[in-house]
Amino acid sequence: MPHTLSCLSPALRLAVALGLATAPLLTQAQACLYRGESADTRVANRSGEITTPFPDALSAIDCRRLRVVTGTVTVYTLTQDRQAMAPRRIDNGPLLASRGDDTGIAPPGMLQQIMVVLEGAQRLKTGSSRGSGDDYVQTVLPAGLLARPEQDLIAVLGPQPDALLASFELTVDGQVAVRQKGPASELRLPAKVLAAGSRARWKLVYGDQAREGQFQVVSAEQLRTLAARLEQEAQTDDVTMRQLRVGAGLVQAGFAWDARAWLRQALLR
Repeated sequence: MPHTLSCLSPALRLAVALGLATAPLLTQAQACLYRGESADTRVANRSGEITTPFPDALSAIDCRRLRVVTGTVTVYTLTQDRQAMAPRRIDNGPLLASRGDDTGIAPPGMLQQIMVVLEGAQRLKTGSSRGSGDDYVQTVLPAGLLARPEQDLIAVLGPQPDALLASFELTVDGQVAVRQKGPASELRLPAKVLAAGSRARWKLVYGDQAREGQFQVVSAEQLRTLAARLEQEAQTDDVTMRQLRVGAGLVQAGFAWDARAWLRQALLR
């Protein structure tokens, strides 16, 4: 299910992948990210649909269905064990040759954060989410652990106020810090109320869905120490691979919001 020039966006395709994450069929698929080395790179699926994986990386639920038509593509496979991730350069032919390739399904949390990064970039560029809706809006907000931020956290909804946003509320240590109602182009969580050691909860009403989440703020040093260790463990000179591995490790450790800084560097140019 690759991105096509006339139909699905990378973010929507990933949202579909998330919806199918527990389906038996997906356990037989081989997911990956892939990026071309130049603007003339083209990748085709079995039905002849063409993708242009440049400058941004693209993804697919099953990369065995894709082949390089022109140019050179680097394929990054994502497995449950982030140490098993390995880049491959393909000049022509299939992205993944067979079921025997050492690939697998990315952890759901990793797919969610990739979706958020790609969807956020698309919203800034086009103002359109192409249907990912409340999946994106819920996932873009912090959950789990958050390193104490130096600047306000901003969840981008689009260049124009999102009419589906009904309300948003943030409480920190039981005190209301943010309360807004009606359409908005962003959700802003002020850094001044997010001190290390604090616990925060948010409530969101988007369309006809009410969602809630929570996160704990920890010291920025805790994140720096973990990220430094993950970079050492990456053991690769491939910058994109190192960023993906650090991002995956941070997601697994619960730092989903903070992981996106590394994933943006790996996925967007």
